[in-house]
Amino acid sequence: MDYTIFNELSAKAPAENLYTARQWMKTLLQTCSAAKELGFKQLRTREDFTQTRIADQYTIIDWLSDKTCIDKDLKNLLMGLIQSPCIGPEIDEEAYRLSWEPSDANRNQN
Repeated sequence: MDYTIFNELSAKAPAENLYTARQWMKTLLQTCSAAKELGFKQLRTREDFTQTRIADQYTIIDWLSDKTCIDKDLKNLLMGLIQSPCIGPEIDEEAYRLSWEPSDANRNQN
């Protein structure tokens, strides 16, 4: 597998402040960096990913353009990992789900 998928449900509740939102973005990108070292090349996102609200009145696009706090290496990493086109019908969700379910053989061992 060459890509990871961003699950927008994990960003459902925005951070209480900008400091926390910035830390969350740093953690996300540190995770992406570690995944990249394991061979993952892209972060698959929804089309509206950059509009994800990570704090009150602060979105990912705001974070990307925030010159007061952003590490340029992290910004470049994110921009380099986001896949275009975004997640769409080409992903066979059923096959993806089944690939993560334990096989019958593994269930019988427990």
